[in-house]
Amino acid sequence: MPPDTPPPLPADVRDVLAQLLTAADDSVAASEHDDTQAILDTVETVVRNKVPDPDERERLLAGCGTVRDALGSDSGIAQGYLRSMRRRVRDAPT
Repeated sequence: MPPDTPPPLPADVRDVLAQLLTAADDSVAASEHDDTQAILDTVETVVRNKVPDPDERERLLAGCGTVRDALGSDSGIAQGYLRSMRRRVRDAPT
């Protein structure tokens, strides 16, 4: 691996994050914002502790912040960010 190539996302971390982001998307769709907040807490913990690439870690944490800001005011934005984050995670090299 070249020195400037970010470390890959472990497959188990990718799978867990994809499941959590799907659950968060579903909870936004059901207007269960307390559940969404709790799921985002878990996503942030996994990202902080398990995502090896610092740039990707910051992107995912920023996405969680945007979702939190949009909850209750624009569920479409919240869901759009969650789906985009899920795609990034699923497409990440492992």
